[in-house]
Amino acid sequence: MLYLIISTTLFLLGLVIIHWIHNQYHLDVVVAPAPPPASAPLVSVCIPARNEETNVRRCVEAVLCQDYPNFEVIVLDDRSTDGTLTLLRDIASRDSRLLPIRGSDLPEGWAGKPHALYQAVSAARGEWLCFVDADTFLAPNALSSVYAKAVETGADLFTVMTRQILGSFWERTVMPLVMTALSVGFSPRKVNDPRRRDAIANGQFIFIKRKDLRCNRRA
Repeated sequence: MLYLIISTTLFLLGLVIIHWIHNQYHLDVVVAPAPPPASAPLVSVCIPARNEETNVRRCVEAVLCQDYPNFEVIVLDDRSTDGTLTLLRDIASRDSRLLPIRGSDLPEGWAGKPHALYQAVSAARGEWLCFVDADTFLAPNALSSVYAKAVETGADLFTVMTRQILGSFWERTVMPLVMTALSVGFSPRKVNDPRRRDAIANGQFIFIKRKDLRCNRRA
C-alpha cells in the first residue's frame, strides 16, 4: 500500500511539473507574415562567419532574397582558413548590397563572435541592425515581418525563436531539452514584460536599433 501511495504521489507531481513547464513557453508575441513596409529605414544585416563555406552561400543568398526594400549585408569573415571569403567575394561581384570584410586578429580580452560583430557594425550604415548567424537561413519575408512586429510592439530589440534543423540522433535528443530548459529559465511571457528584468535573446537572429547598441572596445 505504501508503494502505491508513493508512486501515485510521484505520478501526480510529475503531471504538475509537466503542466508548469509547458505553461512557461507561452508566446504572447508571434511574428506573422507581413508585406514590405511603405516606409523602410535602412537595415544592416551583419553576419559573422568563420570557416562557413558549407553554409554561407545559402545564408547570404537567403538574405539577399528578402522582400524588404532597403537593406545592406555585411559579412565579417573571421580569418577563415577555408573558401568562405572566396565565396563571399563571388556573390558580392554580382550584388552590390553585399560587403564582405576580412576580419582582423582577435585582440586580447575579446571572444571571437563579439569581435566579428563589432567589426561588422563599424562598417554598417543602417538605422536598424540585424545580427544573423552564418548557419541561419531566412525566409524571404523575414525582415519585413520582424520589422513590422518590432514597430507594432515598440521594441528596441527584437529576437525570434528559429526553427532548428536537426540531423543527427543526438541533435534531436539534446536540442528539445535545451529549448525546454531555456523556456523554464527565461519564460517568454516574463522576457516580453517591460516591467521585469528578465532578458534573453537568440543569437541566431537579433534585430536592434542602432542607437540602442553600446559597443565597447573590450568584450
